[in-house]
Amino acid sequence: MPAKQHISAALASLYPPAAKVFFSARLPDTATLLTEELKVTSGMVEKRRAEFTHGRYCARSAMQLLDVDAAPILKGPNREPVWPAGLVGSITHTGGAAAAVVAKSTDVLSVGLDMEGIDPLTPDIIAMICLPEENPDRDGTRAKLLFSAKESIYKCLYPLRNEYVDFLEMEVAIDEAAATFAARPRAARLDPQLIARLQGRYIYESHFVISAAWII
Repeated sequence: MPAKQHISAALASLYPPAAKVFFSARLPDTATLLTEELKVTSGMVEKRRAEFTHGRYCARSAMQLLDVDAAPILKGPNREPVWPAGLVGSITHTGGAAAAVVAKSTDVLSVGLDMEGIDPLTPDIIAMICLPEENPDRDGTRAKLLFSAKESIYKCLYPLRNEYVDFLEMEVAIDEAAATFAARPRAARLDPQLIARLQGRYIYESHFVISAAWII
């Protein structure tokens, strides 16, 4: 099975069936933006515009898998995707690749997706990402997994509360045997009951670590 199909199958396995996922290894020459999206990209540098286009291409491809008509996916005040009414989703891109997950809001409350290269985090970054109890050995590979998991958690929670969550405000417990993770807030302003409902899975595939978070 080609690498792209491997990664697509791996992504699909992370989420419940109601969520549809699409992966793209590189921005296709045929990828285009809708008129409303073109207005959003007018001031972007070329690299950022390419990432934006690639993410929207993946998102609309996932929408097609969900049997949803194409619609613009605009940009919120913190660069977050603004999904069409009735949909929830998440977009990620790294190293020229991109992926998106989409679900109907009647089936899933929120989703988060993050994809990172597998290179370990460097020691100067680890303390910014990991609580001591999450990574007592300050291992760079574990730190990268925690970084990805926390990114997917943040993306899942942000549409529900519209508030920034620092890496050190969220404690993540990794279950390596099950390849799952759970979250617990470390800041009083975060809703523990909501976060307790969050489910997370991760996978190492090709040269990526990929994390998925969702709340039903």
